[in-house]
Amino acid sequence: MTCNEFTNRLASLKYPLEISPEMKRHQETCPQCALAYNNAVMLMQYISEEKAVKVSPFLKTRVAAKLDKPVNTGWYARPAILSVVSVIVFIFGIVSANLLESPEKINPMESIASDYYFQDNYGTQLEEIWFNANYYEE
Repeated sequence: MTCNEFTNRLASLKYPLEISPEMKRHQETCPQCALAYNNAVMLMQYISEEKAVKVSPFLKTRVAAKLDKPVNTGWYARPAILSVVSVIVFIFGIVSANLLESPEKINPMESIASDYYFQDNYGTQLEEIWFNANYYEE
């Protein structure tokens, strides 16, 4: 038997820990498994002692009552503060947008002219429109 098999079988045993003769032989030859068996026996004894302690029958009722009672944090101002902060942020956004806007208004004709003259082939597009306008009027 290997140590892994011993620990797997030891974990599957119920209290009282009655081990098979094969496990007993392995325990006698392996100090690690003997220590694991002794620890398991001590754990089972401790658990049985804890189970023997009587608990007050009203403990469950008291714990359930404490869990059902709503917790009062006393922080009722949170929604008001949140709404005030959101209004301040909104106003700050509007003010900053107005401050960052350029003071000079752009004339739409200037932007059209600048787009026209910064093209690669300025002049030809406007002339084509004029020539085609005369051609289609007849």
